[in-house]
Amino acid sequence: MREDGFEFDKWLMTLDRDMPRPTSLGPQARIAAGKAPRTFAFVQPAKEPATSPTPAVAKPPLVLPRGKDGDGSVAISGEKKQWHKVTLTFDGPYAHERDQKPNPFTDCRMTVRFRHESGSPDYSVPGYFAADGNAGESSASSGTKWRAHLSPDKPGRWDYEVSFERGQNAAILPDADAEELPLVTAQKGSFEIVPTDKSGRDLRGKGRLQYVGKRYLQFAGTGEYFLKAGPDAPETLLGYEDFDGTTTNKIKLKTWQPHVRDWRDGDPTWMNGRGRGADRSTQLPGRAGLQRVLISALQRGRRWRQRLAVCSS
Repeated sequence: MREDGFEFDKWLMTLDRDMPRPTSLGPQARIAAGKAPRTFAFVQPAKEPATSPTPAVAKPPLVLPRGKDGDGSVAISGEKKQWHKVTLTFDGPYAHERDQKPNPFTDCRMTVRFRHESGSPDYSVPGYFAADGNAGESSASSGTKWRAHLSPDKPGRWDYEVSFERGQNAAILPDADAEELPLVTAQKGSFEIVPTDKSGRDLRGKGRLQYVGKRYLQFAGTGEYFLKAGPDAPETLLGYEDFDGTTTNKIKLKTWQPHVRDWRDGDPTWMNGRGRGADRSTQLPGRAGLQRVLISALQRGRRWRQRLAVCSS
């Protein structure tokens, strides 16, 4: 029986996406002892229409009207401390999240090379389209901001160099045919990182979690192992009505209304007070000493049939 109460009589697992749909109950079950239970009557699958009942709608390559490209400038934000998140924002090519050719998520490859002054470590970090750079507050769907993040391993000077290429599936396929964009490519610079000032329950004082070939993840800074403790529900935490671009066609989106009364001044919100319920639903386990929660980031096609917004942290 599935979690939502639906009962299976039997099911078929296959790796072949093109396998024809079954038209019978399949092979007879093998009985080792006793008698086989009575099976359910087979229900013939509905015939698929030869053509879609919905007329095809051609999507334009680009969403109009278009804005101007950015000036190629670089902004560095965040606490410039060891293990803290440092954000590099580039004012690059204008894009809209619904553009088709090029698609800003699949056809644009921004890579930032971060290198410590000692020569190690040396990272190549993929960037992403960030609309106007403040979409959490503005709900913007277009803009010229592109971002990459770094959690610096060491204090000292870090150098960066940006490359930006555009072509079909350039962000997905390393060998895709892509051309460089001079507007962003060859941007170089550096920034200084100081030691972290965090300790105790603030995990930034311990370092980035990394896999070391053992049962548990390990903090890169202190060498301590991370033991997960927290709830496995609700998986649909992000199925929340205060998030842009979140829809459902099966169950209602969450409001987290019972948690709103627990919100306190200074707790994070967005767009003039939105998000109070979801924020408290995640902070309460933390105050109980728990430090993880299971969240399923994509529910489309599963039993909840929700389309969730993309989140970045």
